[in-house]
Amino acid sequence: MSILQDLDGPFPFGRTDLAADRLTVGARHTVAHFVRWRDRNQDAIAGHVDRYTRHLETLVPRSGLASAVRYRVLPRSRRRERYREIAREVNYFGVFNLGEVPDPALVAAIVDGFGGRVPSVTGILADLDGHRGAAGVVESLERHLPVLAEVPDTRWLGERLDRLHRILPESVVRAGGMGKAVRALAGVLVIGAFDTLDADPAARREHLARIVPAAYALGAAYVIVDDTLQDLPGGHVSPADRDWCHRAILHGLTTGEAVDVVGMPDHPVAEELHELYGMLRESHPFAEHRHLYQAAEAMYLAQHRDAARTVADVEAGGLAAMYPDLLVKAGVSRVVANAVGRRRLPDGALARCLNTILLGQFRDDLRDRDEDRDAGRVTPFTVPPDLLDADPLHDLFAYDAYVASEVFGGDPTAAETLVSVGAVKLANHLSADPGRAEELLRD
Repeated sequence: MSILQDLDGPFPFGRTDLAADRLTVGARHTVAHFVRWRDRNQDAIAGHVDRYTRHLETLVPRSGLASAVRYRVLPRSRRRERYREIAREVNYFGVFNLGEVPDPALVAAIVDGFGGRVPSVTGILADLDGHRGAAGVVESLERHLPVLAEVPDTRWLGERLDRLHRILPESVVRAGGMGKAVRALAGVLVIGAFDTLDADPAARREHLARIVPAAYALGAAYVIVDDTLQDLPGGHVSPADRDWCHRAILHGLTTGEAVDVVGMPDHPVAEELHELYGMLRESHPFAEHRHLYQAAEAMYLAQHRDAARTVADVEAGGLAAMYPDLLVKAGVSRVVANAVGRRRLPDGALARCLNTILLGQFRDDLRDRDEDRDAGRVTPFTVPPDLLDADPLHDLFAYDAYVASEVFGGDPTAAETLVSVGAVKLANHLSADPGRAEELLRD
């Protein structure tokens, strides 16, 4: 990997950079720039970690008696604290999901407008009624996004989710595949709701109704491709059927043409993929949304390479050699969610989304370390430490600092948002099992 000589900074991705080859060039540049920045800015990284530590220290008193009394007895203190929490959630959603720092006036308007109930993907997932299946999912979406109750396609959405649950391999469902699909589609819908805050009710309904099918298609395709075709190479889909699916996916994303059903496997997963592609072509025609198809193709190819990677590959190429595919795989999913969920992508949003999301992949891989190791997946946190040339935990914090400094240009709101939310996520993960922190330090 090398830095493009005429470019100092993360790669400035735009619509013309979403083809697979351009995305790969850009991802390699950003990773190379990050590695150079990391090695030259150890003091800045240490300062960023210190901010994490200070923020964690502020969380501890909240569980004490004095804090509890102040929070419960003093309404004004309670309101201020809740306002700050909601503002952090909104800022984090903007920075991490939209690639922008929300205007403070917009944050205040959102907090006041929702009266303390800001819709979030995390909240929607936590509120799901697991005993009610697809109907519970749809009801949760409507509770958190009331405008959906007026969108006729929600009944259709429930039926599709129910069908998806029935056709997925049992092992994928047990491993949380439906949650992954719901998380992806909910992310698109929340982005759509956020994007239309300034619109009148009719325009909001129209926009949400338009993106529901594509949101479902993204979520369903994500779990079918990533968890079923890539992670489960045998036993559920035969090699011949899987090869047909791969060829059909690439042909469709490359050309935008209808898939030839001659020879299509008599398998519900293949049938679902065919229908998902039809939904995408109808809601986002190829000629008008070529960049969306290019991005999806690049993500698919990166998923394929990532699934085929071995420990020997990482040992030979070094830890950072993994990062470009991780950036593309995770980053393009966010780009696609924004391209589907938003009416228009602001200037610079693609670059900030793509260059930020590797941070989320680091956190996900740390959180899923035990599960990935048991499943034999190769991630930065499952490769034996003695085979690595760098420390993935250090790179997690270093990339956090890099995003704050280089992607968002040192914006104080972005930096504070990344630290405050990142500290809570890390604390929740480590505190759930006291042995996790000791194991990480030992490794």
